[in-house]
Amino acid sequence: MEKTMQMEIIKKLTAGIGMPDVFSSLQKAVDDPRTQIMRKAAYGWDGGPEDFPVRRYHPKTRLYCALLHAADTYPFYKEKGIPYTVYCDTMEDIARRAVLYRKQNGEYGLTMDDAIWLRHHLGGKLFRLGQLQFQLFSMFPYPVLEEGGYMHFAENAKTLLPEGTPLLNIHIPAKSILTPDECDRSFIQAKEFFSRFFPEHHAKAFFCFSWLLYPDMRRLLPDTSNIVQFAERFSIIGKSSDQSEALRRIYGKRFRKNADYPCRTALQKAALHRKNCLGVACGIIML
Repeated sequence: MEKTMQMEIIKKLTAGIGMPDVFSSLQKAVDDPRTQIMRKAAYGWDGGPEDFPVRRYHPKTRLYCALLHAADTYPFYKEKGIPYTVYCDTMEDIARRAVLYRKQNGEYGLTMDDAIWLRHHLGGKLFRLGQLQFQLFSMFPYPVLEEGGYMHFAENAKTLLPEGTPLLNIHIPAKSILTPDECDRSFIQAKEFFSRFFPEHHAKAFFCFSWLLYPDMRRLLPDTSNIVQFAERFSIIGKSSDQSEALRRIYGKRFRKNADYPCRTALQKAALHRKNCLGVACGIIML
């Protein structure tokens, strides 16, 4: 893509996702040949995730490269006729993570995990539709998660959705509004979106791998909870008692002592002395 057009896309994008102040510093980096920022962006996501060159970049460089790569992804959206609002909503995940990084470190940037995760957005495989993100996905090999006893899957699920089955993988961004009405809107949008723009995918089900779906979580929350009502949409096909993700999402991280855990929300208070109710599960909604 011609550099002037690329920068015009980024200028509009950074304004649209709430980061207009980043554009000027990115422009300076692009204009300074010593940064080699264009080359780094072009090759940052080459190879497999464990080998991405972007893993070794400075956090600010990762952010600049993600924005440059996002601009390179725009023609894909335009060619398919995908609305600009979907492009902007999807790439806003870059800003969300960069803002969180600034809160923790004093300047905009992306962590290594952020940069690796964003490969789905930058590769045109994941899209935000309303409150939820939906990823073009194929069912993974079940033994990958069953090995070592991490998770057990129902045998009927393996028959119903064998390895390689096309799916729409659901991700829940931080601070999403999970009211039943908002979730309904996202699912309706997703069905229309993928049938229109990716009819060749032929997804057989919505799929979600999340701590929100762990069945024992319901013991911590009232039936009217948005989390409970979201989880009830899914048929659970596998679960694990691994608490890592739930603790990170609920408390920010795992603490050594109960006294150190924050108790600002109802869920934080409810889970503090009942961590055995936390885990992770896989759920499906057949299409």
